[in-house]
Amino acid sequence: MRTNFLKLKYVGYLLLSLLCCLLGATGLTKYQQNVDCFKSRPSLHGFILFMDRNEQTILIEQAQQFASNNGFQFDIAYFSRTGENFRIDMTRKDVELVIWNTVVDLDRFDVHFYNNDCTHPTTAEDIQNLASDLKSRIIEIPSAKITEEK
Repeated sequence: MRTNFLKLKYVGYLLLSLLCCLLGATGLTKYQQNVDCFKSRPSLHGFILFMDRNEQTILIEQAQQFASNNGFQFDIAYFSRTGENFRIDMTRKDVELVIWNTVVDLDRFDVHFYNNDCTHPTTAEDIQNLASDLKSRIIEIPSAKITEEK
C-alpha cells in the first residue's frame, strides 16, 4: 500500500511539473508575441524641429500640456549638466512619442511617433490628429520651425 502511495505521489509530481512547463512555454510564447514588434519598429510619423535653445523650457511646457491633454505619461531625461541636451518620452497604451536633441546640434529636435502596442498596432493614419495637435502647440514657440521628414 505504501508503494502505491509513493508511485501515485511521483506521478502527481510529474504531472504537476509537466503542467508548469506547458504553462511556462505558453506564457513565454505569448510574451514574445507581445514584444517582438519593439525590436524593429519604424517611426509612424516624424519631423524635425529647429528652435532657439533659450526657448527649450517652452517646448517642455508645451510637451507636458500635450501629454496631459492626450493621456500620455510624460518623462524627461537630461544628458547634460546645463539641461540643454535632453529627451522627452511620452507613452500611452497605443503610441510612444519621443522628442530629443543631440549634442551635435542643440537647436535641432527629432520628433517621432512609434507604435506602442504589438497586439493592436497603431498606424500612421491613426496618429495624424496627435501629430497635428503637437505641431500646433510647438508652432506657438516664437523661434520654432518644423521640417517634415521624407
